[in-house]
Amino acid sequence: AHRPWELLTAWKKEKFKLLEQEDLDYFQVARDYLQPLDYRKQNKGILPALVVANPDEELILANTQLYHGSEHDYVRYAQALFLMKHANAMMLKRILHKAKWTKDIPNAAKKKTLLAQGSLPFVMGCDLNSPPDCAAFELLMS
Repeated sequence: AHRPWELLTAWKKEKFKLLEQEDLDYFQVARDYLQPLDYRKQNKGILPALVVANPDEELILANTQLYHGSEHDYVRYAQALFLMKHANAMMLKRILHKAKWTKDIPNAAKKKTLLAQGSLPFVMGCDLNSPPDCAAFELLMS
């Protein structure tokens, strides 16, 4: 039977506390942007937002495995873009929450300004299934 890829992200509970987590399903990328045959496995991504127990400092982790196969660089690029879109949204949400700003900010320019003024540490562990000159790697490093 076909089984989606599994991911594990672990941390010491004495040092970190989970604030929120978003589980990403890259099948949505295939459904929304790619041809059905372009995506044959259901790779996953995990985005937990953690807080350091002492001092009270937040960070965001990402853990993912992108699609394999040398002929599928464009699929991995779409997955990496999907991951970064969700990571940026989580970062903005955490920054706004940290600033005690609870209502939505409709103006995209104001959101970008807030994001530029404050940021959170972002740590990513991944299996890109790609060489360092691939499009997904270049996107994640930019």
